[in-house]
Amino acid sequence: MKFQHLTIGQKFLYQGQPYSKVSPLIGSHTKTGARKLIPRYAEVEPFPAPEAQTSSNPVLLNRTDMEQAFSRFQSECLASLDTLNGQVDDKTLADIRGRINQAGADFLRQLSTGS
Repeated sequence: MKFQHLTIGQKFLYQGQPYSKVSPLIGSHTKTGARKLIPRYAEVEPFPAPEAQTSSNPVLLNRTDMEQAFSRFQSECLASLDTLNGQVDDKTLADIRGRINQAGADFLRQLSTGS
């Protein structure tokens, strides 16, 4: 499969290493977070799907892990906007950045209050 056929956020293996697609040309190493330019034509393997959970007990994350995961997610969203620089006007990019930041603040506030 070619890198260009992956969707943003999809995990894959590239040169034996696990990555997540964060933009049309960038992959983020799933363990280190290091970003790598990956050509659209590069051959990648879809990340093996996790086996179905056999336990009926849900996996619960502690608050710190959830906040860190959300922070990485929000950072990836904001970084992905940089790939649109020059394709979208500055005001639109600033508006989207503001909406992402506001949504992040709202999420963390709801996490803190439990409502």
